[in-house]
Amino acid sequence: MNQDYDDADDDYTIDCPHCGESIYDDVSQCPYCRQYVSSSDFKSRIPKWIWAVVVLATLFAFSLPYLQTLMRMIGE
Repeated sequence: MNQDYDDADDDYTIDCPHCGESIYDDVSQCPYCRQYVSSSDFKSRIPKWIWAVVVLATLFAFSLPYLQTLMRMIGE
């Protein structure tokens, strides 16, 4: 990783891990290739509502045997 000191702007520059262009180290996205510089800056690609559906479906699947047992007990 190239880490040069730029006296004019008092900022450090690094090489973009994707395209290799020299960029400032405090940017989250490369201005040349538009890729995120670090993995902590990635935006989630899965919407939150999908996670909610997955969690609810999982909870329902695990509670189904208990619900069936409860329904049998009520029916008797």
